[in-house]
Amino acid sequence: MAKRKAVKRRVSRYRRKITRTNVKRSGMNLGRVLKRASKDALILSLARRLVPNIGGVYQGSLDKICSGGALKMLGQGGSSLIEVGIAEAGSTVLDTRVMPLAFGAVAQAQGAVQPAIATTQSLASQSYATMQALYQRG
Repeated sequence: MAKRKAVKRRVSRYRRKITRTNVKRSGMNLGRVLKRASKDALILSLARRLVPNIGGVYQGSLDKICSGGALKMLGQGGSSLIEVGIAEAGSTVLDTRVMPLAFGAVAQAQGAVQPAIATTQSLASQSYATMQALYQRG
């Protein structure tokens, strides 16, 4: 007869014991992150100096994409730089092209709503003044 496996209990991450191995492992992971970040920073700095200034408002995104592409060609990662560059370019497009169109449409729609709001506010203030006058009489 086979032995039954013990059911593993899930333990909250706050209740797990901090061991020397855990500390060493997290320190090593931090070292890897810092090493990768410094390499990305160096390549990005070189890209800023070498890539011609032709991107306009997209120049920062272009630098990140170029440096990520260079790291990809070298087989040293670079995916994070490419993703950030694309996200930054998309954000710039949204900020400069899409949002003004959307908020322009909202402003036009609000133009018709504003007089109604002003009328409602004036009616409310008149009602309040009438109620105040009646209260002071009584």
